[in-house]
Amino acid sequence: GERHKTPLSIVMADLDHFKKVNDTFGHLSGDSILFETASRLRHSLRVYDEIGRYGGEEFLIVLPSCDLRSASVVAERLRNKMDEDPIRVEQGLIPVMCSFGIASNHETDTTDPARLIRSADDALYRAKEQGRNRVVLALMDREPAQSS
Repeated sequence: GERHKTPLSIVMADLDHFKKVNDTFGHLSGDSILFETASRLRHSLRVYDEIGRYGGEEFLIVLPSCDLRSASVVAERLRNKMDEDPIRVEQGLIPVMCSFGIASNHETDTTDPARLIRSADDALYRAKEQGRNRVVLALMDREPAQSS
């Protein structure tokens, strides 16, 4: 339909090894790391982008008027922002890295937010599988999974 002409991308961001951080430094430090991460991500976005917590240490970022390519540039910038500056907590400086999965309504050919989020989440899962601290784009037209 007409709505399809405006690109929209969804980015799922997830802190790498966050459970280990929580277990090592405690929940208070864990919380301040999440807070600082949210703040860094928000400050690297445009004013009309949206970001919110999604589950434990996942963030859902909505990028209006952003196709997959632009969204991957944004996500790469966010990834670097996290990667280059450790976060200070009571116990000292903790390096915090994030993985990102991106889906866009143009490439996935859907305007259904739930499906977009699922695609971005799949991509995020693959980012984790491929070694974390990276940006992975949703597969365009996925082949049905082969049953072995």
